[in-house]
Amino acid sequence: MAKKKILMRTGLSPFENLSEKVISDENLFGNNVGNLLYAFSLFRWLMTDEDTQIVPDRYRPERGECSEEEIDRINREYSCYIMPMADTFRISFEKRLREYTRFIEKLKIPVILVGVGISCALEPGSVPSCVPEEVVHGFMKAVLERSSMVGVRGEFTVSVLEKLGYREGEHITAIGCPSMYTYGETIGKQNALHDPVLDPGKTLLLSNSIFASDQIHRFIRRTAAQYPNHLYIPQRIEEMRMFYNGKDMDLKILPKDKTEYPVTLRDPIFDTGRACFPMNIQGWLRATRGAGMAVGPRLHGSVAAMLSGVPALMIQKDWRTKEVGEYHHFAMADPFTITEQTTLPDLMEGQDFHGPEKVQKKNAAHYLEFLKGNEIPTIYDSGFHRKKMPFDRKLEQTKATDPILPYTQISAPARALRNANRAWNALTYRK
Repeated sequence: MAKKKILMRTGLSPFENLSEKVISDENLFGNNVGNLLYAFSLFRWLMTDEDTQIVPDRYRPERGECSEEEIDRINREYSCYIMPMADTFRISFEKRLREYTRFIEKLKIPVILVGVGISCALEPGSVPSCVPEEVVHGFMKAVLERSSMVGVRGEFTVSVLEKLGYREGEHITAIGCPSMYTYGETIGKQNALHDPVLDPGKTLLLSNSIFASDQIHRFIRRTAAQYPNHLYIPQRIEEMRMFYNGKDMDLKILPKDKTEYPVTLRDPIFDTGRACFPMNIQGWLRATRGAGMAVGPRLHGSVAAMLSGVPALMIQKDWRTKEVGEYHHFAMADPFTITEQTTLPDLMEGQDFHGPEKVQKKNAAHYLEFLKGNEIPTIYDSGFHRKKMPFDRKLEQTKATDPILPYTQISAPARALRNANRAWNALTYRK
């Protein structure tokens, strides 16, 4: 691959520090800051030397914003298009999937799909919330004409796609979540996962999801009250806007059967000042470092903790989290066993918090094989012994934006500054 310029599906580069206004206006988290973890990992793997350029696509292809001239330029300038994705095959993503298909069909460079999955509720009898078969086939055909194999999130997605005619080992292979391989065959950068600690002197990391059940929402509330030394880390772009502006979340995004999820900064879970919203992965990992353990229904709330060496207990909320958790051997809690009396120690009983470490080497080797099979050069092509990476050196020179605190928990001068910042035009921003 002569050219070292890679286009990646992501809103932000780890080396950028764009303003909160730009991130909010352009939705550069792709709705969820957890999306940046996929990109962070792939940036680290694919930046084989200091000359490698990896450029965010700002989610423009899926929004139908790429002109014919821009696509021609992409074909001339870039070596490949890397697409880290999540539960892509879902009804709400159909329009964007069609846009991607039209975009990819015009590309003459390799297109590598990393970590695509199916959306489905956990309730017995639920069927995958998949887009029409013709849309799936159109998208998969366009990608497979430009790559040797598609990496999917887990065995559940494999089973659904096999029913549509795609064969494991030929068209698709389960690779888990790319974010789990950020540091190669070890989960954390420095240390193994420590044993979980529930102690007043250790922070308990809490995550939550709008789409989890109210039973889970109430469990998170009870756990926050029981362990005052906690840190609550939300992930949705609407929550970032609420933290920054102080305005309540738009209730239109809240499923009607979810009444216990915090949507205002007046909510008791924010009154303690034990909450922050990460604006980049560096700040997120820094916030998790040294915690006792993490718990919640967020996949990347668990992953971010583990990348910092912190054990995590993920509460399953759908098949997407379940299949990834099973692939990586997460400590996981069955949501249907949670009652109004359930406590965190109850959920911890019998869990193997070191399960992810036991399969990491095998999973990382398979992931590397998948990328090699698609002829994508990585920093680990000669083995996982390498420690100091071009990505790490550049990241050390990048000032990471700190996580933002809720508007109600900052000083009056800080609030005035945020109010002024909202009025600024992002003159230096370029898509």
